Amino acid sequence: LCPPASSLLNAAEPPALTLLMPAGGQIGTTVEVAATGKFPTWPLQVWCDSPDIHWKCLADAGKFQATIAGSATPGLHWVRMFDAAGATAVRPFLIDMVTVRTETEPNNRANETNAMGNLPTAVFGVLNKNADVDLYSVERTEHQWLVATVDADKWLGSPADVTLQILDS
Repeated sequence: LCPPASSLLNAAEPPALTLLMPAGGQIGTTVEVAATGKFPTWPLQVWCDSPDIHWKCLADAGKFQATIAGSATPGLHWVRMFDAAGATAVRPFLIDMVTVRTETEPNNRANETNAMGNLPTAVFGVLNKNADVDLYSVERTEHQWLVATVDADKWLGSPADVTLQILDS
């Protein structure tokens, strides 16, 4: 007797990628990236549109290391993970020439801010809940300019409705 056809059609589930954190890094650095999604098999293979960004799966599922060569082109790049069962959708990965930082929690109260340090700096963060507030502190002296922008939608396609407020002490 032959096995039921349904048992022959049980295909492996392909990986699914919903978030990379941080979603980018600085030229000439190595960044540990946490991927959120479903990874039925591990390790995965990684495709990236830039030969100057080298991806390596770490021991824990969902953890990667991205090494960004000094010759990497700044800007938006695309990455996807895949295995024998299929591939994830492409996700954006933003390469910058300036220092890149990742948000650390807690940072939603005035006494828990993330210090920006030397500028210019790019920051990657995650809004963990509705009405999440992320605070950063910047030291400026009189007559120094501060330019701040939120680019989550422009570059990363985030659906977040973000407000940027700049306050003094």
